[in-house]
Amino acid sequence: MTMSPSSKTRLANTLLRLLPLGAKLLLTLYMGKYLSLADMGVYGLAFGVVTVLRAVLGQGFDYIVTRDVVGATPLTALHKMRDQALLYSINYGVLILLAILGVITHTITISPQLVMITVLLTIVEGYASALYDNANSMNQQLLANVIFFIRAAFVFPVVLLGWLYPSLRTAEVVLSAWLIGATLAVALNLVLWRAMPWGEALRRPVDWGWIRRGLKKCWPIWLGGIGATAGLFVDRFLVERFLTLDDVGVLTFFFSFANALGNLMQSSVLAFAYPRLIALHREGETDMFRREARQAIQQMAVIGGGMALLFAIAVPILGSYTGRPLIMDSATTLWLMLLGVWIRLNSEMLNFVLYARNQDRAIWLGNLLFLIPAVGGNAVLVPLVGLPGVGWASILAAVYIFIWRWRHIHEDREQRIFFYAG
Repeated sequence: MTMSPSSKTRLANTLLRLLPLGAKLLLTLYMGKYLSLADMGVYGLAFGVVTVLRAVLGQGFDYIVTRDVVGATPLTALHKMRDQALLYSINYGVLILLAILGVITHTITISPQLVMITVLLTIVEGYASALYDNANSMNQQLLANVIFFIRAAFVFPVVLLGWLYPSLRTAEVVLSAWLIGATLAVALNLVLWRAMPWGEALRRPVDWGWIRRGLKKCWPIWLGGIGATAGLFVDRFLVERFLTLDDVGVLTFFFSFANALGNLMQSSVLAFAYPRLIALHREGETDMFRREARQAIQQMAVIGGGMALLFAIAVPILGSYTGRPLIMDSATTLWLMLLGVWIRLNSEMLNFVLYARNQDRAIWLGNLLFLIPAVGGNAVLVPLVGLPGVGWASILAAVYIFIWRWRHIHEDREQRIFFYAG
């Protein structure tokens, strides 16, 4: 049976995404084996801070840009991305000033070195993520995942140097290497786009009107995005508050695998589905839109479920390599987290249907309300049942967001036949 070009591209894209996935899992095993659980906890907290700050400082503007560059000419796309980068740069300048003020006044109590690394990671990862999302919107998924691998390639020198020199087995070294890898990825992305009409795009004036309209439109999306992101990372801060930094390290170990599952499914299903859904909706191809969405939803459910089951079996086996009883005795937490991730991945496919249909209010309000079960679940269950409370809270929050998005997809009679119309 001969594969179609699109099928070959999707397979190549999935295999390519396995490379950074493997790199991140190697890093997780390395940290589990050679770093203290407290250092893993520091890395996990820094990862969470960077991710939340990116959501805050991005102002949800990526929501506008990724939809606007679908089907746009290279000049138009580049012009919009240039203006997006300008907006981000203004916000990152504010972050730098606040960080300096916090260190000087001792409002921020962690080490200045860790503050500096976290701020720089927020900035570089913000640019890198915008480039990745925009490349996917322009149907350059293979390029996007090549760059994504470069962002993850810092793992290999970290593991080698840490294996050779025990003094380098610290969270600060891992975070610094991450910063170098992300910086190289941004630089390489720009080099690979050197044939685009940079000169003409840079000579165009900044479209402040488009930026203002976009910010006005996406500010509720921004709040919802902060809610969704904070909801995913609040658990580690509550674990640090109610349990110990070592428990945060265990959570970081398990989260790396759960997050890897999400990234794999995003690149193999979601990254291909959403540009087509947007284009089909714009063109009024209702039947094709429904078929495309149903196919993507079914793929996410089946493939994601199979991968989650594989991770549930493999991760405890890999965890035994670390030789840490606290990790090996916490497999129940992992299984609960994987179930929560699988439910949430299915809801993400529903989210892209809403996104393509411009049902923005359903998206931002659902994401904002997501904070309630995410924060409330962890705040109640972690003190009550310990680390497994993170897993139960993730399932609770994932079920909520799935039901919310399903309900809004089927909110009128025509949409109720969404999955059943031929």
